[in-house]
Amino acid sequence: MDPKAIFKLRAEEKQYTAEQIKEEILSYLAEKTLVKKENIRLDSHFINDLSLDSLERIELIMWCEAKFRIAIDYPEIDNLVNVQDLIRLVQEKHLK
Repeated sequence: MDPKAIFKLRAEEKQYTAEQIKEEILSYLAEKTLVKKENIRLDSHFINDLSLDSLERIELIMWCEAKFRIAIDYPEIDNLVNVQDLIRLVQEKHLK
């Protein structure tokens, strides 16, 4: 890839604040799960509370990676149990 194209991509990358990351993830979950955003808590369990199956959880991870331009490793995915786990991980990776 042309170095100028890489520079252009990086210039277009949006830097999100911690609060914006939280709000984006909550909005995405509300849209995908049909659970009202105000009913999604930080301790909401992906499977038990939001009824996300394994494919939906992978789609969520892929969306986060694309949206926030981060990479989430497989061992990290195994540790994601609830909404707060995901928000914290995305914030750590995006804001570093």
